[in-house]
Amino acid sequence: MHGAEVIAQGFQFAMLTVAVLGALFITGEYSTGMIRSTFAAVPARIPVLAAKAVALVVLTTAVTVVGVTLSYLVTMPQLSQYDLVPALDDPGTWRVLGGTVYSLIAAALLSLGIGTLLRSTAATVTVALTVLLLLPGTLSFINLDWVQTIVSYLPLPASSALLRTGATDAPGADLSVEASLVVVAAYAVVAMVAAAVTLRRRDA
Repeated sequence: MHGAEVIAQGFQFAMLTVAVLGALFITGEYSTGMIRSTFAAVPARIPVLAAKAVALVVLTTAVTVVGVTLSYLVTMPQLSQYDLVPALDDPGTWRVLGGTVYSLIAAALLSLGIGTLLRSTAATVTVALTVLLLLPGTLSFINLDWVQTIVSYLPLPASSALLRTGATDAPGADLSVEASLVVVAAYAVVAMVAAAVTLRRRDA
């Protein structure tokens, strides 16, 4: 196992956290009614969604970098005992750590897009966590080739190619790094595009 993989062990918990954060970025305003004031100030609406997306990306990146740094510092004594301290000049280190940041940003934007569509914190968190965490675990018990193919293209399994440096039989691990980047990004892009279209067409 690569040392960077150990540092990124809390990835699933981090994904849960950023999914909730992404939902609250938009549903919080809907729950209080403040979204009407926001849209009254910015009638075009799309700039509002864009601004929230940018702020969310910046916040998610900052929190992830801090989390990864703390994890590195905490685990370094244990990793050094097994000669697993990840070298900063090792491409594998940056692949895992960069993939962690990339995947968490995509998860946060997916949740923001879903939140814009559903306008409910509870519903958004439920749908986002189902897609991100529950479906991969549930479907992995169904031993059918076509089901496992679907599992490989869900966000969490698709991230495996970015978060692993060696061979593994985990779902999604057979995807190339390029395919993984595209699949993970596609969920965020589709959700955000759908959110933008819906935002322009309906009342606040």
